[in-house]
Amino acid sequence: MFSYIVQEIPELLKEISILDLTKMSIMGHSMGGCGALMIACLKSEMFNSMSAIAPRCSPSDPGAGWAKSTYQSLLGDDLLTQQSYDPVCLM
Repeated sequence: MFSYIVQEIPELLKEISILDLTKMSIMGHSMGGCGALMIACLKSEMFNSMSAIAPRCSPSDPGAGWAKSTYQSLLGDDLLTQQSYDPVCLM
């Protein structure tokens, strides 16, 4: 989803000439809120604002059992790698 949001969607939006791509925002809900915050932190030059509704926060935290297993399966066991995608750590 990262490349879809930061590359593919902006390219499609460029075709709609009435849009001002210098005024983009990003938002998400739940795990999408976590993703929106993460993308906004990593690509801050793209977005004027970000928001998250009930985001799943700090998924690399060992106390976040639901997310810890997901992050491990996607990113491996290295905590620094997991934290590089964790919006709380990025902020």
